[in-house]
Amino acid sequence: MTAGTTGTPAGGSRSGTEQAPDFPFADENGIQLGTEYDPLLARDGLARVTMPHGGDAWIATRMADVKKVLSDPRLSRTAAARPDSPRYTPEVLPSGGVLVGLDGPEHARIRRLLGKALSVGLMEGMRPWIRETVDEILTDLLDQGPPVDLVRELGEKLPRLAICKLLGMPYSDRHRFDESVDVVVSMATRSRDEVGRAWSTLSAYIGELVEAKRREPAEDLISALLEVRHDGDSFSDREVITNTIAVLVAGYESTASELTTMAYLLMVHPGLKDSLREDPSRIPASVEEMLRYAALSPAGAMTCRATEDVTIGETEVREGDAVVPCLVAANYDQTVFDQPRELDPDRGNKGKHLAFGFGAHYCMGARLARIELQEALTGLVHRMPGLRLAVSEKLLPRRTEMGMRGFLRLPVTW
Repeated sequence: MTAGTTGTPAGGSRSGTEQAPDFPFADENGIQLGTEYDPLLARDGLARVTMPHGGDAWIATRMADVKKVLSDPRLSRTAAARPDSPRYTPEVLPSGGVLVGLDGPEHARIRRLLGKALSVGLMEGMRPWIRETVDEILTDLLDQGPPVDLVRELGEKLPRLAICKLLGMPYSDRHRFDESVDVVVSMATRSRDEVGRAWSTLSAYIGELVEAKRREPAEDLISALLEVRHDGDSFSDREVITNTIAVLVAGYESTASELTTMAYLLMVHPGLKDSLREDPSRIPASVEEMLRYAALSPAGAMTCRATEDVTIGETEVREGDAVVPCLVAANYDQTVFDQPRELDPDRGNKGKHLAFGFGAHYCMGARLARIELQEALTGLVHRMPGLRLAVSEKLLPRRTEMGMRGFLRLPVTW
């Protein structure tokens, strides 16, 4: 009996008749991890869940188990692209050679080249520009006066400006890629044709930029992708386009949700906001704790499939079984984090969270995201010390996509 067969109980027994619960679980408040995960985190081993399409899968929730799924080569993302795989999307969507959908030697090759191009120096070099951009955005908002929608005016604007700066894309061109990026981000609810058209639109646009950068290289990521070499290896033009799209899609959607969620947390925890204003050196640690606390991606990481039998915790996973590593659940593992449902920037191990993944599947743009979040929070606590919600918390519209949660709008005043 494989993971694609329904009727396996959540407790993990393959012989039971109880229906496995649907996954992702229903959202509670869009910030904290849902309480449906509590019994899974309290048990040893994996549990069974029913995916939106394709049947049942194992779900890993504890930190050690999630790390095992993300690091064991016998658990393959490439193998999970088979048509019969349990999955989030109505159809099996091709990876298109994107790093996040690969594993093994090809994943290592792409990551090695991309890592040389997307260097620490390139990302840290953007910090002064990001700080200045945050200041300009907040100055405009202060001149405009309240109320303002912080999702639109800061949460979406800053990451878009930053990713355009990183890639060397004119911000004025965003009308050429915004809609297509939205389709790719929400691919779990889109058809293969919709995603294909969006990908083609992005490929055509990025292809134009690649040709322009080849003629006139600049200090940006697209130029670096064209120039990077390792032991005689380099990216093809198709790989440059594909990886540029991957960075574009990943580079602002998640950061936008994280940024506005952190602003919300500051407003509902005024003591934290005041303490950060008094001691800005606490901001990096607070960002790490909020990354752990905010369960904004309930679907977890990409589904894997076992290429041979493997033991994860107390569970025997059979060849062909699908496994979902749930990163947001691991961030609430009580064996790692004491009182995980408390927002505590002073906890000693907050940096052990998996908000950016783990091992070979660790997010390569994590440093840039951290810079944006740190600089945005620094600007908010100093420039808008009276920041507060402009409407009742109950009236805040929330995102409900399985891939990313957060706020649709965040009206604020000060």
